[in-house]
Amino acid sequence: MLKELTILSCFLLSIHAARYESSCETIPSKIHVTKEEYSKAKELMRTCEEDVTLNRCEGSCASGIQPSAMERSGFSKDCKCCREGSYSERIITLNSCYDQDGHKLEGTLASMQVSIMEPQGCDCYACGSELPKK
Repeated sequence: MLKELTILSCFLLSIHAARYESSCETIPSKIHVTKEEYSKAKELMRTCEEDVTLNRCEGSCASGIQPSAMERSGFSKDCKCCREGSYSERIITLNSCYDQDGHKLEGTLASMQVSIMEPQGCDCYACGSELPKK
């Protein structure tokens, strides 16, 4: 009887999952990046900024909950979240730098490089699971 309930439970879960589709995808996103640089005396030396296009994850993932005699809570949960599957380090150059008075800088202080971890692929993963390693 228990084996029959388990098979029936799995069958109902597969019917339920077929009704809802996941739509998790990697899409470009424009963001404004600002980075400040301070001296050893903790005085603001310069502020650099740039509009940058980076990947981001967006979408929804099919999740479900159903009664289950096998689980202590009485329910079997299958929760999925749209998130990054892998990253790559991206070096971005901020080309608009200003001193503490707001004057645009020139020469070697006119730009600054920053490192950002960018999602390379998005998919549906179990909610609460560990993030992927770099």
